[in-house]
Parts: sequence; C-alpha cells; structure tokens
Amino acid sequence: MTNPSIYIFDAGGTKTDVLIHTANNTETIALSGYNPNRLDTYFNREVVKLDIPSDAKIYFYGSGINNQLAIKQVKNLFRSAEINVEGDILGAARACLKKSKGIVCIMGTGGISAHYDGHSIIQKNGGYGYLIDDLGGALELSKIVISNWLNQNYSTATSDSLANYFEISAKEFIPLFYQDKNLHSLAGVCTILNQLAEYDSALNNTLINYFNEFISRHVLPLCKKTDIYSVSLVGSIATHFESHIKECMRSKGITITQTIQKPIFELLNFHLI
Repeated sequence: MTNPSIYIFDAGGTKTDVLIHTANNTETIALSGYNPNRLDTYFNREVVKLDIPSDAKIYFYGSGINNQLAIKQVKNLFRSAEINVEGDILGAARACLKKSKGIVCIMGTGGISAHYDGHSIIQKNGGYGYLIDDLGGALELSKIVISNWLNQNYSTATSDSLANYFEISAKEFIPLFYQDKNLHSLAGVCTILNQLAEYDSALNNTLINYFNEFISRHVLPLCKKTDIYSVSLVGSIATHFESHIKECMRSKGITITQTIQKPIFELLNFHLI
C-alpha cells in the first residue's frame, strides 16, 4: 500500500506556491494568489484543475486565515477528507523554527511578525491587511515609493524608471490607477528598487526608513517582551532587501538567523518529521 500524496499550499496575496509530494516525485507549481477575505475565482478554478486525489493529505497555509469562517471557505475548495488549514505566519514559523521557539517575520506582499513557542503562535504584530497595516510588505513599501515619485522627491533616473515600469507618466498615474486598481502591479515595483537605490540616496533613505518603521512597530516590541533578539525572515521582500533589513535590525540589536524566500520545502520537511 502506497502512502497518500501530500499537497502543501503557501497562499499569499500575489501568488500561491503548491508543493506536490508523492512516493516517486516532488514538484512545485504556482497558482494565483488567494485570500478568503477577497473574491477570487481564478484560484478556485485552478484548484479544480489540479484534480487532487480524495485520499491526499493537504496542508494549506495562507494569508487572511484568522477565523473559523475563513478556514471553512478554504476547506470547501477541496474534496480531500484530510485537510489542515492554518495562517501563513504559523507556516513561516514551522518552516524556519520547526519545533523550537522564536520570532519570525513574513515580508512578502504583506508583512507580519510573531512569537512562536514551538507549537503555536503566541502573539502576532501587524498583518492587518493593506487597508489598515501591512507594514513590512511590498504593497505598503510601493505606496510610499509612489507617493515620493509623485511628489518629485527622487532623481530623474529613478522617476524615469518608475514611469517605464508602469508605462505611464507620473501626471497620468493616479486617475488611471484608480480605474484599474492593479495591486499586483503596484507591489511588483519593489523588484526594481534595489538597483535604483544604489544611485539615488533619497530612494535608499526611503527603504531604510521603511524597514526601521516596520522593526520599531512590529518586531522590536516582541523582542523586548520575549527577550529574544534573533529573528527568522520569510518572503520576497526579506530576501530582495536583505542587506537593508540586516542593517536596520543590527542598529536595534537584533540579529537575523535565517532568510527564506519560499518556505514550502521546509514545510514539507516539517510534515515528514
């Protein structure tokens, strides 16, 4: 008798990573982003196309999973009898720390920090969604950068690069953005900021100030409360701006023990233990 296949989902606002583990193979695929608090028919259709066996073990970690209604919504997407649904921050903690206690931060599309006791999340700071507070993530950073761009606070080279990225001038940006409200495109601008910041001190200061604010508001209070001054980081922003974040953490007496862009492989190791 063969062991049932394992499907691990790591769902964020921009995309969802899926790991499929069978007796003979392990592969990953990417699906659309998913959050149970937003309408998203693309993800629903993509899950159906996966044709997951009814005896598969499913571990689903995602943003916006904060209550029983959200958990039920996720479970209704699948026909498997064995499905475990948890928030993305517990997934990050399990990937980084396994069964050891510590502090973990997600810095992806959104941002959140948490204290993990080796089993459960004890306290979460931040991660309240892009309308309230997603400090530490790409969306909040992109909004600050765009505001500075529109205020003409950056160099001509940076301004031209931002206009080229959005394929629109600063003067035309606001009316057209509010027609489209493409949050994926907005967050995606972060991919070009590191290179631009090398030649634009104002943009570099924006990055330093942003990460300092995230650490001061959401990370340092947890460190002081727990007397733990080392953190693990997960997400694309964490890896893309690792040098900036490390500098900001060090200035506050915090060390980074590890940085993982995609926690999904470490989650497989956790569930195979």
